[in-house]
Amino acid sequence: MAHQSRPIEPSELRRSLRQQLDQSEDHLDLVDALRDIVQQFGPAGGPLASLAASDPDPKLRKHAQFLLLAGVQAEQVPQDVQTALRRQARPVLEKAIRDPLLEDGEKMALGTIYMTAGGTLPPQEYEKCFKDFAGTLRQLMQTAVDNLSDEPPELDQALKSISVLRPENEAPPALKDLEKAMAMSAGFAEKAPAAAAAMACTVAAIAVERGMPVDSFLPPLEHLVAYPHPRAAWYLDELGRFPAGGLVASQAAQVAQRMRDAGAAPHISLLSEFSRGYVSMIDGMGSRSVTLFFRTPKGGLDALVLILNDHLGMRDAWCAFEDASQVEQAIQDPATELVYAPCTPQLARELVGDTWAIHEHDQRPLPGRFLAIRSYLGPQAITPRRHTPNLGAYMLELMVPSEKLVQQSRKLMDYEPYSGLWFSSEAAYAFLRSHLKGRSRRLKKPQMEQFLKEVAILEREEMLSRMAANLEVESLAGRATQAINQNAAQTYLALQQNVVPWEKVPYIQGLAEVGVARMAENIRNGYADQNQANQASMAMDGDLTDLLGEMFGGWNTP
Repeated sequence: MAHQSRPIEPSELRRSLRQQLDQSEDHLDLVDALRDIVQQFGPAGGPLASLAASDPDPKLRKHAQFLLLAGVQAEQVPQDVQTALRRQARPVLEKAIRDPLLEDGEKMALGTIYMTAGGTLPPQEYEKCFKDFAGTLRQLMQTAVDNLSDEPPELDQALKSISVLRPENEAPPALKDLEKAMAMSAGFAEKAPAAAAAMACTVAAIAVERGMPVDSFLPPLEHLVAYPHPRAAWYLDELGRFPAGGLVASQAAQVAQRMRDAGAAPHISLLSEFSRGYVSMIDGMGSRSVTLFFRTPKGGLDALVLILNDHLGMRDAWCAFEDASQVEQAIQDPATELVYAPCTPQLARELVGDTWAIHEHDQRPLPGRFLAIRSYLGPQAITPRRHTPNLGAYMLELMVPSEKLVQQSRKLMDYEPYSGLWFSSEAAYAFLRSHLKGRSRRLKKPQMEQFLKEVAILEREEMLSRMAANLEVESLAGRATQAINQNAAQTYLALQQNVVPWEKVPYIQGLAEVGVARMAENIRNGYADQNQANQASMAMDGDLTDLLGEMFGGWNTP
């Protein structure tokens, strides 16, 4: 996107920044505020840098600094806007850093922005710009340590500041990066034991997740034992329970126990309070989302988002802090094909426990970053146990098993929670590659019967499990009495008890027809299996999301 350059009246830009502060001084989303400025004035990197360096109002000066820092590093800022901001701001910032009349504290703040924006002053030359570089740096570090917290938003920011949590478009941290971050985190233990433990444990969990050698992570964990604290012990205890944690988990559990012995029993509580939650239906690939919202002390809204899969376990875990309105809007979007139901923290814990059991069974680590936001699910240990859906609302025990239960089951193909459970195993793809001819998307009747009896039936237990999960979601949403869900419950019972031969159930026939058509299309497009097709679909969805982001609510510039 090309940006037009036009003269910017400093007083006009200053007035806009002043209005932002006056309207939202207690809670201001920096990326949204920067977007407003860019839409009014273009990137305006130079004028923003001038205000950041020399405006007489300390609050406005600090606001301009925060806007610039967000602009040159935040992943939500479009790349072309970020590039323009960096290019325009650097010369102004460098001139300010070299100004002998500017105070060292202000220079340090501007220097951080300058370096983040790609500034390249040699270290010795940079230090000579300060009256007391070492003293200013010590004061800055002390302030940072004094403000360290293990509350999830602050912990997330701290982990980003030491390059442990990085944007998806950046390379993940290497072993040497994590070792450096680990040593730095543990070094904060004397002043901020809870935050130090939270940071160190998360760094160690990320190293375990990535299959790195962990010997170098054990001494920093051992160092924490000298600073017992209930919240520090909680993080160590959780890391000690993480599946496939190996030496790191064993060391963390030992340090947690020694903290217990010193009188620091593991415990944690949050400043944020649970507000509401949602659980989605499970899709044909076995994935679902769990989203919990929490009111913050500042009056904002945090969102914990977990992506769970009944084969692979926890696929992702992340948070939106202070302003999670867009997350909730996506859930409530009437255009979405996903179906949601209310979710309590207890149900979320059970579903995470189900996932945890999968990781323990397969001896695969959980995502390391999950530890940094695990506290949203409460202080009690999560029990690794497979979840059994609660279908009590359907009163299956009162249904009389008979063929009548499946007579209307074809109608389930009209409702997403059931129509999406079609068959797509590797065996199904292999069968179609052997039997479909030309560009056909349908099997002949004898071949379809063979497919149902010999191939689709291999996915019977998996399909029934996902069907039960979605019946539970519909029940949680208060829709158990609806005709479509009564039909689904009857069909589920008939399939579970083999009342009717599998291949004779209209619903199963419908799933097979849809599955064959979709798999045939995927095969024609060159995909070997459903995983490949899903990855391609996700890439296309991502491109579409980017396009819509530019068209609606994007960064329109003058």
